Amino acid sequence: MQFLTAILGLLLANLSIASTEQIAAIPSKSTDGSSSNSVFQLSITSDQMANALTTASDIELSLYLVPQESHQGLHANVYSVVNADGLFFKLTEDGSYSAWDGSIKDLTPFVANQTLSNENRFTLLEGKLIEADSYFFYVAYDIEGESRLLFTPDPAQIVVSESGAPINDASSRAAETFETKLESVIVQAKCIFCHVEGGLARNSSLQFQRTNTASALNNFETLSAYVDKKGGDMLLSKISGGNGHAGGIQLSQDSDGYKAFQQVLSEINELDNTTYYAFGGSGNGTALQQASFLTDVTFEQREITLRRATLLLQGRLPTEEESEGVVSDATLRSTLRNLMQGPEFREFVVKATNDRLLIDGSMFGPLNEGFSNFLYLRNFAYEHRESDYLGLIKRQLDRAAWQSAGELIAYIVENEKPYTEILTADYMMMNPLMNKLLEGDATFDARDNDQTFKPAKITGYYYNKDVRQLKLESRQSPYEAIGTPITNYPHSGLLTDFGFLNRFPTTATNRNRARARWVFYHFLDIDIEKSSQRPTDEAALKDQNNPTMNNPNCSVCHAILDPVAGAFHNWNSDNLYRPNGVDTLDGYYKYPEQGQSLYRNGDQWYRDMREPGLFDVRISERDNTLTKLAELIIEEDGFYRAAPKFWWSAIFGEPMIGLPAVESDQGYAEKYAAYSAQQSAVNAFASALREDHDAKDMLTEMLMSAWFSGEQVSSNPFTEAHSLSYLGSKQLLDPEQLSKKTRSLTGVAWRASLTPQGIIHWPAKNIGVLLGGIDGSSVTERAVELTPMISTLMLTFAAETSCLATIREFELPKADRRLFTLVDEFTSPEGSIFEHIVVPSTNREDFKAMTITTDLPKGPASFRIDFTNDYADCQDGECIEDRNMLVKSLSVTKPSGAEVSVPIRNENIRYMNPGCRQFTTTNDGTELLGWWGNCYAEFSIQLTESGQHTFTAVLSADLPSITGGFAEGAMSAWSEVPLSEIESLETDQIKKQIEYLYNLLLGTPNETSSSDIDIAYNVYLASRQRWLSNSQLGCDLWQDGLMLREYLTPEEFNEVQIRQDEYSRYFQTDWDKIGQYHARFFQDEYGAKYTWTAVLALILSNFHYLHE
Repeated sequence: MQFLTAILGLLLANLSIASTEQIAAIPSKSTDGSSSNSVFQLSITSDQMANALTTASDIELSLYLVPQESHQGLHANVYSVVNADGLFFKLTEDGSYSAWDGSIKDLTPFVANQTLSNENRFTLLEGKLIEADSYFFYVAYDIEGESRLLFTPDPAQIVVSESGAPINDASSRAAETFETKLESVIVQAKCIFCHVEGGLARNSSLQFQRTNTASALNNFETLSAYVDKKGGDMLLSKISGGNGHAGGIQLSQDSDGYKAFQQVLSEINELDNTTYYAFGGSGNGTALQQASFLTDVTFEQREITLRRATLLLQGRLPTEEESEGVVSDATLRSTLRNLMQGPEFREFVVKATNDRLLIDGSMFGPLNEGFSNFLYLRNFAYEHRESDYLGLIKRQLDRAAWQSAGELIAYIVENEKPYTEILTADYMMMNPLMNKLLEGDATFDARDNDQTFKPAKITGYYYNKDVRQLKLESRQSPYEAIGTPITNYPHSGLLTDFGFLNRFPTTATNRNRARARWVFYHFLDIDIEKSSQRPTDEAALKDQNNPTMNNPNCSVCHAILDPVAGAFHNWNSDNLYRPNGVDTLDGYYKYPEQGQSLYRNGDQWYRDMREPGLFDVRISERDNTLTKLAELIIEEDGFYRAAPKFWWSAIFGEPMIGLPAVESDQGYAEKYAAYSAQQSAVNAFASALREDHDAKDMLTEMLMSAWFSGEQVSSNPFTEAHSLSYLGSKQLLDPEQLSKKTRSLTGVAWRASLTPQGIIHWPAKNIGVLLGGIDGSSVTERAVELTPMISTLMLTFAAETSCLATIREFELPKADRRLFTLVDEFTSPEGSIFEHIVVPSTNREDFKAMTITTDLPKGPASFRIDFTNDYADCQDGECIEDRNMLVKSLSVTKPSGAEVSVPIRNENIRYMNPGCRQFTTTNDGTELLGWWGNCYAEFSIQLTESGQHTFTAVLSADLPSITGGFAEGAMSAWSEVPLSEIESLETDQIKKQIEYLYNLLLGTPNETSSSDIDIAYNVYLASRQRWLSNSQLGCDLWQDGLMLREYLTPEEFNEVQIRQDEYSRYFQTDWDKIGQYHARFFQDEYGAKYTWTAVLALILSNFHYLHE
């Protein structure tokens, strides 16, 4: 009823009468200045007033040309130009507009060689102007043989305002007729048996939905799309048995149903095929065009696409060579394809595969060492049954089995093997441990670790009859072979993968249906559970006579599902291939407690289920049924459509839009538009894969598409649909991506841990779910938007990572840094400087001038001298030897060259301890300021100039006569001007460093605003002020799992991180020795680490850092 109500409402609304209204009558002028008296009249025909047009208005703009009398009867060319948003477009002969450069040479007519009468009508535009704007139309004509052009000196203006009305072509008489005469009587009663997901006509472009709330509306859209592509005559021929229709005659030409189709087709042809005009504002020469889902969608800069794709596929930034090599779409395409190799790409594929198949979400491991079919594994487990080593090995074997499926796809994609091998491969991927325990035939060497996977075939699988227990009295017994392992173990890609079989287990009642359901979903683009509405009528569900075979409410799905379940008949609930050598049928079926058994000797499948097969093809093969199933699957069009859907979320970061099922839902039209556009994209990507079966081609096309690198535009009528489908949106980084990005940019391995075996465990293993990741069982979809929990954790991430990154950076020489390339440790707005000094004086009469130079602003400043290595050997008040430092004079040289003395007797001097200093004299009576213990003195001064100042201290020393050693200390100087008031060369350099950090970390070159820089600089100043107030740097080095490994020498690392044995998963830490290294990392003499930590924390918590 809602649908019919909407149709009636629209029809009533359409009763409004369109009217024609003249908007301009403009006398002509000529390009040569000669007189002319032609008139250009422009009129608008619309159901709305010319001064009330909106983006939803149907508009016909007409030109009535009244030529001067001397031109009537002559041949003319007619021109039209529109100015939209400051850009010019010319009307072409096919009715579209293309960019015009403003020159007469580039001006082309939309009507050529037209014989002029006394009044001539032309259509300049017919459709909808989808951009709210002011449009200025100019028209002109010239006469054959004349060089002058007659034109409108002033434009005719059309003003179009915004309208929120959605586009909905289904609202028409054709849609109403379809629902009342075809949907229930014909489509659901006849067509649906073949033209549906999984039906015999599953590869036809005419795919209907079974009855649901929106099936009439969606099925009409499907029919309209088919007619638009194939034509109405083709449809009528098919339904009457022509054109090789596999379904034969469904409707005779004299039937009511056939006539109903004719009526709907006629009404479809009468639909208002509106042209939507969108004038591109990008300035790239894009012509005016009919609006579609991707109209006016522009692409981000190539370097941004390259950065995002490199981080996605490789977990790093592009190299300089990669960036410089991208100068066109062709070079970008080539570079993106080259990213699809190496260990980081393999990790991407493995993660994407698990995200889709959820293999590691299984409660139990895929391989049970308790069964004797894998003889070597069983005896290995027996041998180590009382050792912790068995637990370690079992965990490693489980991880390898869970990872194997992703490794198979990675191997196929990276080596450009046919993508069909994901199902047909007669091998599996094994690492050294798996290869050993399952007796694979791969060859590994000592350099290979548990992340090295190679193609292998199982050679050590035995039927039960070919092994026997050695200790009959014990349940924990070794076994021995009394026969031979099976030859040609029936590998069939993912279909026989232990992780896949384990994730979708079978039971006595399930009978492999879960495995079949996910085969359809992942590899045939059919969602069985959504292919038909579940019956809720109690009477329809009372049937107990094998309803999956006999009740049409059940068989509608089970007729498709159960044959594929039968193809798994050789694999049991323990993921073992026919361990008894005969079948995997359950005991409840073979030996029922009540009634007669259907089982017969030699049966391999249930007699009360359909025979193994796929759609209309039966599988007679008994031993390698999954191999045969794989061969059938890869011949289906659905296999190629399923492939881009398998990778959609991994590439685009968002799930696909589902087909909307309730037409009354808000945003139905936008959701349907987004769904349709995504399905079209899937078909395009599938075509790239089908061409040569190379997945790299498909993945490259996905990365090059607007779905990855497009930018939304506000003028497109599908803007809301763009938002719903996240078209071109940067995606929220998942925990693994965030870890890799941070590692690449800052070096920090945030919350990672390193095992003695060299394996890095990333935080996704521990807190991944809280960060928006999945665990494969309870949480199966990654977050696509920030949640309060993610936001909170990201603040923790920013705080921890910024401190660790800053420590890392300032431990390196400036030339080796990634982040702080424009500043040094002592760069600061106040121009502070701190230098250690050794005074080479041999006695108190031997004076040495020591200097430091720095850039300081005008205003108050401080100059400080430290004495740091006092020494004395004194007994009973008598000193045998003593070391002291003495100051003879202090001075400051200004930028102008003038020198100012600083008195050593000064009431503003601040001492560490007044008792540590004493005034004395030299032999000639010169007064000296002396320190008799470790001490410092700060001198206050007033600087009258800004710029480079040199501070000089003339020093001498008393040296210990026996021990020796020069006096040591430090000299420092800094400004006392409030930080916010300082403007210096250092200030500019700090701001340049901030801009560099923004550009690098956020990937927005030349887009950082001055306000962002000012905010970050204020954070810098606030942090700097806190450090000057004696705040200290503090963070947990253990939150960076690789810092000690990378910043200590191998000898130092082995001292503090002790490997216990070859099987241990953890290091033993020497806490006494590690303290000295911690102290080294936290040294912050100039406050650079403390200050820049705050700036980094600000940027790392930025929305754009968390999205790529």
